[in-house]
Amino acid sequence: MSAGNSRGLGRAIGTMGAMMRDCVRPPVGFGVILAGFGVLLALRAPVALAAEPLPRMVIGRDDIEVTQSMRIEAAPGLNIEDRNGNGVIHVRASNITIELGDVPISGALVGAAADGFKGVAIRIDGQKNVTIRGGNIRGYRAAVWASDADGLTIERLSATDLWRQHLRSNIEFEDARDWLRPHENDQREWFEKYGAAIFVENSSGVTIRGCRGHFLQNGLILSNVANARVYDNDFSFNSGWGIALWRSSGNTIAHNSTDFCIRGYSHGVYNRGQDSAGILLFEQSSRNVIANNSATHCGDGLFAFAGREALGEVKAADADFDYRRRGCNENVIVGNDFSYAAAHGLELTFSFDNVVLSNRFVGNAICGIWAGYSRGTLIADNEFESNGDAGYGLERGGVNIEHGADNRIVGNRFSRNSAGVHLWWDEDAALAKLPWAVANGVESTRNIVHANTFDGEKPAIHLRGPGLVHLGANTLADGGAASVEREEAHRAEPMAADLKIQLPELPGDLPGQRRAVGARSSLAGRERIILGPFGPWDHRSMFVRPRLTRGPKHVYEMYEFRGRSANVVTGEFVTMSMNSDAEPHLFTISGRQHGALPYTCRFGGGGGERGRPPVVVYDARAAIVDMLWNVTVFPWDDSSDPRRDVDAWRARAASPAARRVGVDDLTLRFGRGAPGDLPALAAAVKDAGIGPDRFGVIARGSLEMRRGTWEIVVRSDDGVRVRVGEKPLIENWNPHGPMRDAATLTLPEDAIVDFEVEYFEVDGNAEIVFDVVPIEVSLTATP
Repeated sequence: MSAGNSRGLGRAIGTMGAMMRDCVRPPVGFGVILAGFGVLLALRAPVALAAEPLPRMVIGRDDIEVTQSMRIEAAPGLNIEDRNGNGVIHVRASNITIELGDVPISGALVGAAADGFKGVAIRIDGQKNVTIRGGNIRGYRAAVWASDADGLTIERLSATDLWRQHLRSNIEFEDARDWLRPHENDQREWFEKYGAAIFVENSSGVTIRGCRGHFLQNGLILSNVANARVYDNDFSFNSGWGIALWRSSGNTIAHNSTDFCIRGYSHGVYNRGQDSAGILLFEQSSRNVIANNSATHCGDGLFAFAGREALGEVKAADADFDYRRRGCNENVIVGNDFSYAAAHGLELTFSFDNVVLSNRFVGNAICGIWAGYSRGTLIADNEFESNGDAGYGLERGGVNIEHGADNRIVGNRFSRNSAGVHLWWDEDAALAKLPWAVANGVESTRNIVHANTFDGEKPAIHLRGPGLVHLGANTLADGGAASVEREEAHRAEPMAADLKIQLPELPGDLPGQRRAVGARSSLAGRERIILGPFGPWDHRSMFVRPRLTRGPKHVYEMYEFRGRSANVVTGEFVTMSMNSDAEPHLFTISGRQHGALPYTCRFGGGGGERGRPPVVVYDARAAIVDMLWNVTVFPWDDSSDPRRDVDAWRARAASPAARRVGVDDLTLRFGRGAPGDLPALAAAVKDAGIGPDRFGVIARGSLEMRRGTWEIVVRSDDGVRVRVGEKPLIENWNPHGPMRDAATLTLPEDAIVDFEVEYFEVDGNAEIVFDVVPIEVSLTATP
């Protein structure tokens, strides 16, 4: 790529140097790095001579042992299960090459539920200098699992449609059970819990290049891996992590796409991310080069955390473990695109001396960078635009750092962020007692903010709590001085005239030539994150997700349905209709009568070619619920606290302050607002003066239900209990965050069932949602 197509980092550093008085210029000879939307220039490898064809093997069963170089092809039309969970293909020799044929190696039926996939396609254990080349693998928990495999090379492997969790969060609300837990992996937890296209552990000198992994949970996991080269790969459209490192240092991650690695997001409803990330660095993963990757539309673009051992939250294996300067340290993060994240473009916490240079941070929901408790970080020549429209309190905007020290924020461009640079200290007594905090300090001090430009931030610089910052020549786009909002305890001093900022020596020519940054620019914006039960839509394949599956009418969204469609709804008590005038198509299911009306639905399409059946895209079992709830809403106080005196609390429902209303769907998502803010309650409750905290709800209703087994489900924040008649069914009578509780109800015959739901809110977010789901219920009328 010519310099005319990209902005050279040499030029960027020169421009920044002109703004920064007395800066020390970088050493000569580190190579040319193109920033922003550019790529790292790399020397092309010489063209290799054609090799002799390898011996060919056709496989159709489990436990194939390979002891020499060969070409392996799967028998067409077969699914090869890994019955013992230790791999279908076992590599038993070092210094060999395995080429995979064009017929996919498949472990399960196409269209089967992805959370039921099991086993491993290729297992490598203790063999060195093995090359895996080409091929397609699907329907397993992992495509390749390699241990103690120094010199491993995997190239041009396509691994799609592997194991992934069935997500419980949906378009309407988040389910906390979907949160990932990246904090433990010393016992191979990441692999055991979450799977991966490629899992490599305890190895060095590994090369992963030109691979593709879509529709998975995780793309590539490196656990205790050093000096790997990971480049020109595409691990996008996954529900967990694109590339994840655990205790892995000295690796090069370049020219990869890890876009749309995301869960826990519904545009305009909630933006959690649930610890999904395009790139993940955990537990003292240091001295890695992360260059010219695209990690857009993720939970976090890049999520780096020092680790629980580093902080002292778990006991270190070494009795002499020194907590000083422990973290994910000295990583060089340059030329990447970390835009449109559900949470942060870059989360980089409890770590030292990282370099964040010439990256793009646009449209991230909370902020561009969150670098809490970071030390010695250089944040320079980055673009921050329109970050923070869905921030968490004061954590919002461009750069947010609490309890940070010796960080340098220089030569960046800020535009239309909810705030520019936000530095603060606050009380966090429990964390301050951790060994890491005791060893390294928790002050917000000696940070530098210099030579940045701001355009539209209010404020440009926000300083809170005790601290010390050195401010240089920060300016507005029109040339004026940048605004500073400062609490008195946070001192702001001019940057010393003789202060020198040493730019780091950057890596030279790096592997790879794929242009990842900007390749998916047509999908700009977080509104393009569309999640279903098994992860994000790739904006190309057929895709279905439920828009509304409660109450008297259910609606499903259908994307990219072409060719012959096969949408089947089974249920005597429901009707269906479809609106295909616009994308997405809307498929609506309505009830023919009152009551709980069970049905099943199956959506498919794209069939008809050469007699092939349509591909099943989505199937579900649900029930239309057409009933009337009588709802009472009332305030409570210390004298009627439901946690201490439930009888006094219930008595408040009969007080003059209570209000009553009828609703046909018990879905009350208050958020942080008052009951009167909900349209369903506004007419009856608005004038009651019931605030957003300390209120109660008692709802009663009768529902005609078919014989069989049902699941009764409530989502609540805070306390809830459900009765059927006089019988307690669900009890979670304590304050809690958003939580799903469920119980089964078996009816020997058709019946009218009386439900009572009691709910209380203490403070913060609030919601109560009721639903019923058929487990084993007849879809036709009882004779």
